[in-house]
Amino acid sequence: MQNNSMKYILRNTILIFATMLLYTISAIGQSNLSGTWGQQKIQHISGPNYQNAIPAFITISFTSDSLFVQTKGRNTNAEPFVFSVPINGQSVTTEYGRKKRTRTFVWKPEKNGFILTTLFFRTEDLNQIDFTRVEKFQLSNDGRELTLEKKSIETRSEDWHTNAVFVKN
Repeated sequence: MQNNSMKYILRNTILIFATMLLYTISAIGQSNLSGTWGQQKIQHISGPNYQNAIPAFITISFTSDSLFVQTKGRNTNAEPFVFSVPINGQSVTTEYGRKKRTRTFVWKPEKNGFILTTLFFRTEDLNQIDFTRVEKFQLSNDGRELTLEKKSIETRSEDWHTNAVFVKN
């Protein structure tokens, strides 16, 4: 009887430690990209050089199932742009007026960044893609800088590519 009690205690102790280890490893494996990030530098790579291509500030937050992003340009009177997207890889489509967008979030394999792909549809035909934006967010090894590589693949004008570095405010 005492031998069975010891086995029970040992088995439950091992299960508790294994569960704690699993949660610790998953927390370590995913970098903390949350916070408000201020733009430090921009590097124009190719195509037209749009002054509003990269926001002045980006605020990132996560819940257990979603990414929330708020961007703010240099114009202090302008309203911030806010959106959310599930972090399970499923796309989400939003329509407002004659505007339609589909967004998809994917973690980078190292979990120190993510890729956000947004399809923008034509206002005159909401079933036809007008352009695609691919935004790659990457946290530096020391966690002090957030790099954004932003590409726009256009159907009616010239593609463009701009990179930026942000620091946490």
